[in-house]
Amino acid sequence: MKKRPLIFVGSRQMMRELAVIAELNNIEVLGILDHHYPNQTASDLPVIGDERTLLNPDNSQAQQWLRTCDFFPGNWHNGEQFRPGQLSLPDLRLERIRILEASGANVINLIHPDSSVRGLHSRHANYRIGRGVQIHANVYHGADNIEIGDYCAFMSGNTCAHDVCLGQNVMVAPETYLYNCNIGNNSYIGIYSKMNPIKRKGLINIGKNVTVWNSAEVIKDIPDGCFYTTDGRIMNKHREQ
Repeated sequence: MKKRPLIFVGSRQMMRELAVIAELNNIEVLGILDHHYPNQTASDLPVIGDERTLLNPDNSQAQQWLRTCDFFPGNWHNGEQFRPGQLSLPDLRLERIRILEASGANVINLIHPDSSVRGLHSRHANYRIGRGVQIHANVYHGADNIEIGDYCAFMSGNTCAHDVCLGQNVMVAPETYLYNCNIGNNSYIGIYSKMNPIKRKGLINIGKNVTVWNSAEVIKDIPDGCFYTTDGRIMNKHREQ
């Protein structure tokens, strides 16, 4: 069965990584919808329109795309905190997700064929995955008690071993190690970081909108809206005024 063309909603650096995963899955990329970059290209992919038109029932082109194409959120967030006067990448990604949900777009997963997602391939697995999830190359996901929420992203080389529950829109940077943990919506897990519940002697609970710094070893719970630093400190993020 022929696969439908794919449209990315939003763009970022390294769009080629997403385009490569699509190509390896025999999916044609039609282009990008991003009103910030009209009539431009991103990583050789054309910007073909404004993502906000997906919400306009009178826009014939957008309605045709919704009928005939699949969609995937193309932009990223990096766990930054609110800064007055600056474009917030976390908020921008949430707005693109809102558009996809409100428009009724058919959002797919993009999983690199070189990843090892054991839970997808065995009837014995206890593995659940949402939609709009990206999994890059050299990622390992076990088959025992793993739940991945919608719009999560796993960059190359990370491990999701067992007993892991991720909410929606969790970004997991390269070379991380997750097990025995719950992670709330819109959190960011920095590169080379790892969960270590052995020291805590129980499941680690990470709240919503948390940023775990690069190379951190997480040994305790983290409340909503906090940074967890490399040396294990917990600091509140600035709140929007």
